[in-house]
Amino acid sequence: MHSSGTRTGLSSKPHCSPTSQIQPLRILVPGCGTSHLSEHLYDVGFKAITNIDLSEIAISDMLCRNACQRPGMKWQVMDITTMQFEDESFDVVVDKGGLDALMEPEFGPKMAINI
Repeated sequence: MHSSGTRTGLSSKPHCSPTSQIQPLRILVPGCGTSHLSEHLYDVGFKAITNIDLSEIAISDMLCRNACQRPGMKWQVMDITTMQFEDESFDVVVDKGGLDALMEPEFGPKMAINI
């Protein structure tokens, strides 16, 4: 719990590479679906990735697709509105849906102007 009274799963520890000498960067990807984003992150060196989605089918598909090639990646069926992680469990949260919106050819440039 932060002094503002809000709960967060983020840590304020600085990191500048996929892994540090102390511990790897811990990444949460909420609402991961069947996106390749986590796979790409894992393949470039970010190994401590936890993916969550409400869809059992999506998580099952992703487990089948990644269990052998990316053994360090975690997959959990979980509602992002009632996440069950301890405070400071993650260093970074990657909102794939937000990134998708920014990358959408029709809307992305318009959204980027407002950022």
